[in-house]
Amino acid sequence: MVIPSNGSSHYRHSRTPKYNWRIFVLEFLHGILTVAWYVVALVEMSMLIGLTRLGEAVAPSSDDLSEDVGRH
Repeated sequence: MVIPSNGSSHYRHSRTPKYNWRIFVLEFLHGILTVAWYVVALVEMSMLIGLTRLGEAVAPSSDDLSEDVGRH
């Protein structure tokens, strides 16, 4: 088998993947979606922590309820 000397071998050309604009757009959109998902998860987690603290501050504890029942 003779290998062409000009370097235009079909085997070598097929091994290099083509990186065209469609792949770039898909990877860009995937990156944007990933960043947006992380931002939403961060906001949701901070809201959950804030609402938990607010609920602890507003709702009476079980010790307070037992003291109220003993007074009446």
